[in-house]
Amino acid sequence: MRGNLSTRPARTHRSRLASPRGAQPATRVRRAGHPVAREARLRAADQWDHRDATEARALAENIRAAYDRPEGLVVYWLPIGMPAYYATVADSLTDGLSAADARDLTWRQQRNKLRSALWAFSAVPWVQELTLDHLEWDVLWRIAFGGMSAEMRRRLDHPEDGFAWRGRRMEYAVAEAIRDCVPTGVVAISSQPAPERIPQDHAERCRRAHATPDGWKRADVGLAFITGTTFAIDVRTTNTHSASARGAASPDAHLRSNEKAKSAKYADYYRNFLPFVIDLGGAVSDTSYDALKKITKEAAKAAGPRLHWEKFDWAVRVQRRIAVAMVRTTAWLATRVPSRAPPPDDLAANAASAPAATGSRSGG
Repeated sequence: MRGNLSTRPARTHRSRLASPRGAQPATRVRRAGHPVAREARLRAADQWDHRDATEARALAENIRAAYDRPEGLVVYWLPIGMPAYYATVADSLTDGLSAADARDLTWRQQRNKLRSALWAFSAVPWVQELTLDHLEWDVLWRIAFGGMSAEMRRRLDHPEDGFAWRGRRMEYAVAEAIRDCVPTGVVAISSQPAPERIPQDHAERCRRAHATPDGWKRADVGLAFITGTTFAIDVRTTNTHSASARGAASPDAHLRSNEKAKSAKYADYYRNFLPFVIDLGGAVSDTSYDALKKITKEAAKAAGPRLHWEKFDWAVRVQRRIAVAMVRTTAWLATRVPSRAPPPDDLAANAASAPAATGSRSGG
């Protein structure tokens, strides 16, 4: 087989593959409706131009399906390409759906296109910080593609103990991800950094927020690099599938509105304030991801000299760690058994008083 391939010119191989005999298996698959057959001719068109396909005697139906002549061009044919094909397939998914289901599908598609929306699916079992168990994987799948039960949605959107635990867990996850993914010794990380400046309308802001001037809430994470540059990060978690989020124009618009609210609250108190808003499946907007890139760029400057691509690799590693931690936290909140007070006739409660009761009877 190797000798046969090495002695024949490339055009001969194309001719044999494009001939009716060579197309018979693909024809049988295509008639069965297999997507591989529909994609094969588009992928082939990305490799061979229209003239090569015609000279190789490719089937006319394959040429019509794989090439297109733009308006104004009489001679040249251009391949349709896989991105256009995928976009067409995605647009056709709403056919036959109700208006509500079509909106839900469109919203999920927009959410899944966000940065790191599906990164947690690439979790690996040999790195503890990048590992998901079967339950966490199932919850991530439901966030991305649907299937959340009403009870899961209630636990995520209206937790009994509020959102404080979820927020603290992710503040710690962001700090630890940065600490572990940038070079050692270039940054000092602290919690609740003190304000670096006080705006002139500080008292008025506190009055509107019903807070005392001395009790103004601080940002979540402080970073102090050896270069002298400091950053303050405030972390926000949000459910892009909640009813309040669906009121925005898109999932990205919902994330950006939360980032703007964070900046309006904290930007005047710190020299370099960075909002970081992440949804329950690990998705972030470009603004939040740019915040990580600013941090890793400063880390590369502090640890220099470094290769130009390393700072971007650190940002990807940090975001992957944060996304997996977010999925773990979401899975715990969505599936945990809430603590309940024991009933009055609980056996454990009776067991505590049983020895005393027995002793009194024997003593009598």
